[in-house]
Amino acid sequence: MSEDSQGEEQKDQQNGDIILQMQERIDLLTVELERERSDTAALRRLMAEGAGKYKESLLARASDIPPSLVAGETFEEVEVSIAKAREIVEAVKAQNKQSISFRAPAGNQGRTLPDTSGMSSIEKIKYGLQESRDK
Repeated sequence: MSEDSQGEEQKDQQNGDIILQMQERIDLLTVELERERSDTAALRRLMAEGAGKYKESLLARASDIPPSLVAGETFEEVEVSIAKAREIVEAVKAQNKQSISFRAPAGNQGRTLPDTSGMSSIEKIKYGLQESRDK
C-alpha cells in the first residue's frame, strides 16, 4: 500500500469515528430534549391546575363576581381577568343605583304608584324586584 492510500484510509477512519461520535451526541441530545419536553408539559399542567384553584379561591371570596366573567390559564391571566370582572360588577352596581333611585316618601307608601312610563323594561323589572325585596 502506498503512503497516500494509507493516509486516506486513516482520514476516512477518523472521519467515520467523528461521524459516529456526532451521531451518539445527537442521540443523547434527542433523548434529553424529549425529557425536557415531557417535564415542560407536566409543569404546564400543574401551573394550569394551580391557576384554576387560585381562580376558585378568588371567586369564593368575591361572591358578587360571576364565574363566567373570570378566565385564564396562568396566575397573571386570572389576576387580569378578575380585575376586569370587578370593574364590570362595580359598573353594574353603580348603574343599578342610578336607575333605581326613585323612592316614594315613607308616609305615602301604597297611596300612589310611581310613574313607570319613562322607564325602560329593564328599569321596570329592577324596580319591581327592588320593591318586592323591600316588603
